[in-house]
Amino acid sequence: MINYTLLILIIILFLLILFYILDYNYYKKEIIEIDTIPNNFCEYKEWELENINNDELSDYININNKIMGETFILDTNKENFNILEKYVYELANFHLKRLGKKYDPNIYKLEFWFKNEDLKKRRDNKIIHEFHIDRDERSNDEENLQKIPFLSTVTYLTNSKFPTLISNIKKGYDCIDKQKFDHNILLSTAKKNKHISFKGDHFHGVVNFYKNGENFKEIRKTFMINIWENHVPSSVEYLNLSMDSNYLKNEEYLKIKERNSKYLNYKFDNNDILIDIIKNFQNDDIRLFENSMNIDIRSNMDNNYNIFINNKKN
Repeated sequence: MINYTLLILIIILFLLILFYILDYNYYKKEIIEIDTIPNNFCEYKEWELENINNDELSDYININNKIMGETFILDTNKENFNILEKYVYELANFHLKRLGKKYDPNIYKLEFWFKNEDLKKRRDNKIIHEFHIDRDERSNDEENLQKIPFLSTVTYLTNSKFPTLISNIKKGYDCIDKQKFDHNILLSTAKKNKHISFKGDHFHGVVNFYKNGENFKEIRKTFMINIWENHVPSSVEYLNLSMDSNYLKNEEYLKIKERNSKYLNYKFDNNDILIDIIKNFQNDDIRLFENSMNIDIRSNMDNNYNIFINNKKN
């Protein structure tokens, strides 16, 4: 006589083993520590702002809270700056100089804005900042909408568990075409006084690895600068606040040092992994990775590792 209960248990066990094997093969990967990421990856670089009290900048922003959420262009005709202007001017000039450029107000415009996000108020599991490219978003002109900055930068004013995701997917590219898909992804840790730069025409955003309400116990503060070349962003005004101007324009204030960063390279056998990650990120979905990998990446990022994801053929 057939023992149907035993048969059902055997079938369930077989299916569990099969699912495990398929899941293992799908997520099969090699993880290695690397000194740096490929030089051509979005022109990504990162630095440390040394001997700087970013709390002073944060306090200044909080006091003048009407600038929060607004975008401004720096007026560089002045000889004295407030602390906001000083950060923008020195960081922009630092990047132009290292790239062999010289600041000319007739050529370059320095756009900047701040985000001061109280994530304690979040009660969902959505992406913090959607997948996007930096461009002239306020323009009604289609030609201007295609304009992108010469360089994009982010400065972290607080530590955060929500990293910046940067891809090498550029605007107008069909990133979901499996025959063409050869992209890489970087998860850059958000650490206080860390400053990063990259080409803003590559899709990027801010990742949420956490379930509803989990770990939403922080205020994430960031400071962004876009350097525009031969273009003035539409409907963006010059900063014009009656603030103390205690900083000389041409006197060095910031100490900018290349960051001694740590990277882990996740190299997947299956190219579909990266396609799924991008699809999920585009769809504002927390399920960027399967659960065990999610936890693994969170743990490594807590240990200050940036995560570089690609497949083995790249």
